[in-house]
Amino acid sequence: MKCMKLAGRLHHASVFVRVGLLAGLLSIASGCGYSSSQAHFPEDVATVAVPIFGNTTFYRYVERDLTEALIKTIELRTPYKVVDRSRSDTLMEGVVVGVEQRQIIRTPEVGYPQEMEISLTIDWTWTDQRTGRIIRSRKGLQTVGRYIPRLGVDESIQVGHHEATNRMATHLVDAMRGEW
Repeated sequence: MKCMKLAGRLHHASVFVRVGLLAGLLSIASGCGYSSSQAHFPEDVATVAVPIFGNTTFYRYVERDLTEALIKTIELRTPYKVVDRSRSDTLMEGVVVGVEQRQIIRTPEVGYPQEMEISLTIDWTWTDQRTGRIIRSRKGLQTVGRYIPRLGVDESIQVGHHEATNRMATHLVDAMRGEW
């Protein structure tokens, strides 16, 4: 009798495993609702130049890291090729105007920071170099990155900085989409 109950449980478990595998395969085959369609990007643009952003803050190299992240994100998520300014259809320029650190959580006993946040603020413009028309422009675009400096985890400020620059690159590429 115990063997039959065990066999019944194993059968039910294998049914759940099979259903789970089938659901997983179906979601992979369907793409989980994600579309790689790049239909929202302007079709008359093929290239974009991204010179190193300016930086008015005292945080060194943030402009270099942001520019690198932006170039990688454009190449990965858009139909555009990043090329030299002299050969590009459009130009994406910007300036880092703010980098601020803020303590989010601190230890109640002695006040040591447990979680920190870095906010990155930029002004940017995307211009069609063929016509001189500004395609998109925004002042004060801001993103944040977080890191945990406390003992045991001991993440450096670069972790938050990296997260903020990657998020900013994603926001900028998202802004390249839309109605023209």
